[in-house]
Amino acid sequence: MRNRSRAVALIEILALAAVIGVLAAVAIPNFLEAQARSDISRVRADMRVLGAAVEAYRLDWVVPPYGEYVYSGCPGWHLSKGVPRYSLSALRRLTTPTAYVQSIPRDAFGGGLKWKASPYTNHYYPYNSVTCAYSPQFATLSAKGYAWHIASYGPSGKSLSTQSALAGLTSSAVYDPTNGTLSLGLLIRTNKGEYPEKGG
Repeated sequence: MRNRSRAVALIEILALAAVIGVLAAVAIPNFLEAQARSDISRVRADMRVLGAAVEAYRLDWVVPPYGEYVYSGCPGWHLSKGVPRYSLSALRRLTTPTAYVQSIPRDAFGGGLKWKASPYTNHYYPYNSVTCAYSPQFATLSAKGYAWHIASYGPSGKSLSTQSALAGLTSSAVYDPTNGTLSLGLLIRTNKGEYPEKGG
């Protein structure tokens, strides 16, 4: 009788472990999905705030803060001489001497896997000004009416070309939640709003 009760107890424990395993298998992916959706909402809100600050800066200075790559002959180049031309140094112009924004938020997705160890980005949003930039792709973007763009590498954390996405060369580089919450793609904001633009 005692052995039989031990056997029943063991079967009950195994059944309970199986139920817990099934619940965990269902709950963990749902938790990760909810966390990714929350991070995406946060990134979009951050980029809205940064975008408004860049536009305010642009109203005062005529051009947006220069980003990573500009020709040394650009008007206003003296503003960035001697400063590393990375996204963060451009975005810092939004905090001083005039505070267009109180602080520069960090990308919830870590600034992309490519930049995890970079001391320059420190997990901030990749930003670039299209004005007076070095690449022919930037001329294409300027002709389309883009003046600047901010990006997040999104839930996948993979580094993709924002310029190629905006130029229409790689539409798959733009994040689309219908492909799955954790899918590949950039979240992008430009002077025209969130990309792709509504009705665009």
